[in-house]
Amino acid sequence: MNIERLVTIDDCFRELEVVEACKGVLQGPFHEYDVYDHQDRSFQVILDMTPDPHLTVAARLHDIGKLETQEPLMKEDGIIWYREDDPELPYYRFPGHEFYGKELVLGLDPNIFAQFALNQFSVANLVAHHYLPMKHIKAMREQVSFEGFKWEFYSLIDALERAPVTKDEIMTLFYADMVAHGDKCTDQVELFAIRALIIGEPGLGKEAIYREQQEKYHSQRD
Repeated sequence: MNIERLVTIDDCFRELEVVEACKGVLQGPFHEYDVYDHQDRSFQVILDMTPDPHLTVAARLHDIGKLETQEPLMKEDGIIWYREDDPELPYYRFPGHEFYGKELVLGLDPNIFAQFALNQFSVANLVAHHYLPMKHIKAMREQVSFEGFKWEFYSLIDALERAPVTKDEIMTLFYADMVAHGDKCTDQVELFAIRALIIGEPGLGKEAIYREQQEKYHSQRD
């Protein structure tokens, strides 16, 4: 499928009310953009990676669940984390946004998908699983032994293999999601190294990634 066709499909989805409503929805401290612009940049990244319209549509829709799941982000001391550029406006977190997003996708008019021969359930499942790698990576960061790290890593592999969409699809969407965080995403090197390890691309091994996580997330602890 050529790029022009993918853009034509995206033109239809980005004009949906549920997508338009993402404009101005602010995110956490590691996001440079609001939800709408973040999804737009995710779409642009996917457009350069694959001709699969299911992935480009999923990129456009992957964070629509943030509309109804936002809550103030707390610091470790339990105090609300306010933005540096507006001390009266908090940063936000979005627990369960991927699952709520899946339900929103399934609630869209099926004719929108049918006109482009798209599988609505596949797009919904991509939305539901786009945050799966990050959940496991956060668990990997919490480990203080290499055995614990490996257990979490292989738990991620197992979860990817059991997902109703492919491992490569999830990791492609994950990559686009992380790139689209913008310059405020300070852990891209770590995240991309884990992705490369999962999909079999050259890069750091498990031991090297574990050491880097220990240095970054545990070296300051008593």
